[in-house]
Amino acid sequence: MKPVDVVVVGAGPVGMTLACELARHGVGFRLIDRVLRPFDGSRGKTLQPRTLELMDDLGVIARILARGEWTPAIRVHQPGGETAIEHLFGGRLPTSDTPYPRPFTIAQNLTEEILRGRLTELGGRVEYGVELEGLEQTDEGVVLTLSAPTGQELQRASYVVGCDGGRSTLRGLLGVPFEGDTDETRRLYVADVRLSGLDRTSWHSFRGRGGMLNLAPLATTDLFQCQAAVPPQAPDQPTLPLLQSIINERTGCDDIRLLDMAWGTAWRLNVRLAARYRVGRAFLAGDAGHVHSPAGAQGLNTGVQDAYNLGWKIAGALRGAPTALLDSYEAERRPIAAWMLGMTSALEAQSFEMKGLPTGRDDSMLQLNLAYRGGVLAREQRAAPGYVVAGDRIPDATGLIWNGTPARLFDVLRGPRPTVLAFGDRWGEALAALRAHFPEPQLALVQVSPNGEVVDAEGHLRASLQITGAPLLVIRPDKYLGLATDRADAAEVEAYLRSLIG
Repeated sequence: MKPVDVVVVGAGPVGMTLACELARHGVGFRLIDRVLRPFDGSRGKTLQPRTLELMDDLGVIARILARGEWTPAIRVHQPGGETAIEHLFGGRLPTSDTPYPRPFTIAQNLTEEILRGRLTELGGRVEYGVELEGLEQTDEGVVLTLSAPTGQELQRASYVVGCDGGRSTLRGLLGVPFEGDTDETRRLYVADVRLSGLDRTSWHSFRGRGGMLNLAPLATTDLFQCQAAVPPQAPDQPTLPLLQSIINERTGCDDIRLLDMAWGTAWRLNVRLAARYRVGRAFLAGDAGHVHSPAGAQGLNTGVQDAYNLGWKIAGALRGAPTALLDSYEAERRPIAAWMLGMTSALEAQSFEMKGLPTGRDDSMLQLNLAYRGGVLAREQRAAPGYVVAGDRIPDATGLIWNGTPARLFDVLRGPRPTVLAFGDRWGEALAALRAHFPEPQLALVQVSPNGEVVDAEGHLRASLQITGAPLLVIRPDKYLGLATDRADAAEVEAYLRSLIG
């Protein structure tokens, strides 16, 4: 086969996000999946605010918002028929710096459908029925043995990324240990069902006999996602009669009737973390690198953020950026996954104990304050930095005028390239030097001043970033603050940019 830059193994949300990012960078790739058709279930049904910001940058946020709904209140049904409404996430409202303040519910198959559509627009496609069987690495790249409907083939590539789930073939071929535990006593049935007898205005959590039962309507469909805790001896696959018996027992009523089951699976508590995220020219992302409890709705979100972190780094390495850029992927993402495993395990234990869904959420669970402070790519050089420092997520800001047009900061930053934000009028010489070294497709140079490309007309940008003085900021392609400096040294900024984009 003709060599490609990257082979992405696994075409779920993580693999498709990575493929979209590679396509936006002009990187050649193949996206393969051993299954014959797309997944058709709701499994990972919640997108956290930080993931919604990624979808905004990718250009699909309007499609996402049209196919789901903001996660509604939970109606808790207590034994004896009493009910209470517990609002998730404190009723947060959009602000200038956080346009997507709460989790959003959308069935995973709909998220995947939207990402496939975006991938098609970017010139990519998924190759279904193609399975990874072997791997050899050299100093120059990888040679993959693939099994396809047309027979076995060899594919050469510069890099390979395993986005192929908790049973990752690539992780196995690499010999990377998947460290952790499986608890067979903690099991759930998860199924997409059609039913009568419940309204669709809220999630329903029943805390009666037998354990946890949650029924969550899936917006823009006629389905509910059913989650039911079951004992270790329960059958390996849910059936409609079995789910009906669970509902009858735990609700204490007979007017909730199951009509159909569109998809169902049995889940067991599996908490594992790959010992390494990179072996030579091979990488692991998403569930191939980390699996944990679904409590808190972190799995899909953590995986797509892995892809968002890795895509631009592979593109930079292909353009000649130093190898430290690729090393930074594991250094930044693996600690977040390790923290996530502990947090979701604690939530899962709480869920089983209270027979319902814990409703408290903070910015970490919303993935808004997960950061890379102190990392190899974080250069904080200001004398008096504000709340947002190098390594932090860049918040949004409204009320800007961008080349004469009303805009928000996310509009200015949208796209796969780094952005330099230079505050004040003292950076003209430095910006001219950078402009001479980096063509416009590689780098956006933006002066923020009354005479610049961006006018902070209402002061929201300075307030959002807590800007004092007139610094220069380098925003990474994944919208984290990389370099922040007060020094008008174009050579220093250029050297940092070379470490990102080659």
